[in-house]
Amino acid sequence: QTRAMANTRGVVLGLVVALFSIIIFNTLTYRSLQVSLSHEERDHAHSYNLYTNKQLATRLSKAINIETISHEDRSKTDYAKFKELHRYLEATFPKCHSYLEREVVNEYSLLFTWRGQDRSLLPVMLAAHLDVVPPTADLDDVGADPRKNFSGWDHQPFSGDVDDEFIWGRGSMDDKLSVMGIMEAVENLLGEHHKPQRTVYIAFGHDEEIGGDHGAKKISELLQSRGVKLSLVLDEGLPILVGMFPGVSQPVASVGAAEKGFLTLELTVRAKGGHSSMPPAHSAIGILSQAIVNIENNPMPLSPDSALQLLDWVGREGPWWMRIVFSNMWLFKHPLLYALQKLPTFNALLRTTTAVTVIQGGVKANVLPTQARVIINHRIAPGNTVEQVIAHDRAAINNPEVEIRVLESLDPAPVSPSSSREFKTVQRATLQVFQDVLVVPGVMLANTDTRHYWSLTPNIFRFLPQAQTKDDLARFHGYNERISIDNYAKIVAFYYHLISL
Repeated sequence: QTRAMANTRGVVLGLVVALFSIIIFNTLTYRSLQVSLSHEERDHAHSYNLYTNKQLATRLSKAINIETISHEDRSKTDYAKFKELHRYLEATFPKCHSYLEREVVNEYSLLFTWRGQDRSLLPVMLAAHLDVVPPTADLDDVGADPRKNFSGWDHQPFSGDVDDEFIWGRGSMDDKLSVMGIMEAVENLLGEHHKPQRTVYIAFGHDEEIGGDHGAKKISELLQSRGVKLSLVLDEGLPILVGMFPGVSQPVASVGAAEKGFLTLELTVRAKGGHSSMPPAHSAIGILSQAIVNIENNPMPLSPDSALQLLDWVGREGPWWMRIVFSNMWLFKHPLLYALQKLPTFNALLRTTTAVTVIQGGVKANVLPTQARVIINHRIAPGNTVEQVIAHDRAAINNPEVEIRVLESLDPAPVSPSSSREFKTVQRATLQVFQDVLVVPGVMLANTDTRHYWSLTPNIFRFLPQAQTKDDLARFHGYNERISIDNYAKIVAFYYHLISL
């Protein structure tokens, strides 16, 4: 018996030693995936040099002044403003309009073509959008004048105010800084007689904020009709995240290699109605309420692959404890996911989310409703599909009295490979300007014009290197949108280097 116990202890000890050996080996061989730059790249032998930071800010400011608002009700959109922005771009970037082919697509979108020297190479596309969201969330409903004074804004939304530190106004973060930044970089390169090896397309849609069906979609259809295939599409997207990853001191430049899909459902329950003095056991509102509770209490299973790739890349740069965890996911994956899904930010990365956004039912205190209705919005994680989410909700509701209707839907985007030359090109261009950041593949939670470019290339990335803290994120589509003057100048330099590579 004593010998058997000794043998057991020996086996246990051996397993513990083997376990720790594997953990230590994996940790020690857990290498960085960041690219290395040459001395020339790091020393900025060539970089943007046409205008000062303050001059760049002033030129962006004038674009912000032009109120290119997209309204859900397209009849409210002032399309003359888009023509005004076209004229401003033409006057501000004369070389771009002299040396590049310019096409107006579907009246208000723009497509520039800069022919490359080597026609055997697949072209690249830099994309952005000309439109902005209304200054307030209720503008579409009330038809307010966008030039009036809006409470909640420290600087009025189309003032384009430039102070000692920031450029203020709608479009300073989303997305006129991309439009102007790309054009500034190209104008500078043309002045230096730069000739790209690859053809460069520059695509500016005019209705991204309401789906892009009249802008980017038409640009894509035009390119497809010409048989164009692309090496890379880079559109607006994720920022440089500052102070958002515990244990990681460096800012994290998250390049959207994946983009969530969406599904908006309408659930309706119909009933006979009548006087509230003789109610049924469950009214239409009661039945619908139970359906809502069932859906919220039964979230979609985790679909974490894209999020785990992000964490893997970040974990390689973290402190020792983070490297131990992320280099040994075979051991720590399930407890890690259990903990992360409790945090709203990470939960949104890890699974298809559910948001109950609109509810209607009942008209009078003593009248039973004949109908109750709710709108549910899902953001679909890579790895899930629209059909899977519908089936999941139907099973969770488990009540034929609840009608389910799809209002709009889009499957998640194909995931672009972070091992590709194109991703490494974005990495290098970023590190040439922002040398202290980590560049990692991320997941875009919102939707962009890239949905219309899926058929053109497998390499679609969503990234705009504006440094953002957690507090800054509320400025997107919110009040007090702004970009620092220094950051905007670096964005111009980023596009300069990207086109030069």
